[in-house]
Amino acid sequence: MVTRPMVPRAIFVALLFSATAAAQTAPAPVLFVPLPGEGLSEDVAHAVSEAVPQGLASRLSRRELRVATELTEPLLGCPDAPCRGQRLAEAGGTAGVLLTVSPPRGRGPIEMRFEVVDAVTGAPRGEAVEIEVPADAATDSATLGELLAPTFDALAPQLPAPPSRAMLLVAANLDGATVQVDGEPRGETPLPPLELDPGTHTVTVTARGYEPFNRSVELSLEGTRLNVDLEPAAQTAEAMARQDAADAEDFVANAPADQPLRKQWWLWAAVGGGVVLITTIAVVAAVAGGGGGAQRFEIPPIPEGM
Repeated sequence: MVTRPMVPRAIFVALLFSATAAAQTAPAPVLFVPLPGEGLSEDVAHAVSEAVPQGLASRLSRRELRVATELTEPLLGCPDAPCRGQRLAEAGGTAGVLLTVSPPRGRGPIEMRFEVVDAVTGAPRGEAVEIEVPADAATDSATLGELLAPTFDALAPQLPAPPSRAMLLVAANLDGATVQVDGEPRGETPLPPLELDPGTHTVTVTARGYEPFNRSVELSLEGTRLNVDLEPAAQTAEAMARQDAADAEDFVANAPADQPLRKQWWLWAAVGGGVVLITTIAVVAAVAGGGGGAQRFEIPPIPEGM
């Protein structure tokens, strides 16, 4: 059924946009695109904007549903499936749920048609589901949600499966360190979460002047955070100690001549701090092994391209 654009559609789109905030996550989201018909009342638009995204999202597992009202007009203007598939892919979706809403004729029911299509190809992922809803019931989101529950259940098998990849976040105490996973370079720290197959992986982190970090990590679908504490190599620690000693000598050599050295409290504070720092570095250089450990974590949304 092809519907014609008109002013009530703008109200419908605005309500849907305010009902669900758009957000991008690591797995490609499912895009919900409303295609309202002319003469749709504001009450029905409110109910649909609340009930439909909630019902569809509850049938997804580990994948986000995003309301893509910006695609309403472009999809209405698409002449074929490849066109709508391209629009969905350009918006970053893995699939689209298209909802066509036809207002009642007189006191008749409201007609709703759901179709799940693939991104890129625009091909249907299954049979479209059509339902008629009494006009008075379509003005309340809770009632509408209950009436549409069987429809959401019927659409669930057509929705994209949850992602089978897991996320690994490598958090190091040094920027610019090189990260390798299973021998493959993955970039330099800081890195966004890496998408990997679940299972055991070997993570190696190296940086010039620091001891290499090597650790096996068991990665589950829930995701894992690996804390990496790179330790200075012996030569690096010695060089830092020599530099601190030289800085302390410079303090002494450049002390003001008009004050006895023992009265220059600021000087001795600086020298004392250098001694403490040298001692600390020596202790660090003498400790074998490295810190770091794996822990479960909630993966934050990472904007694409960071």
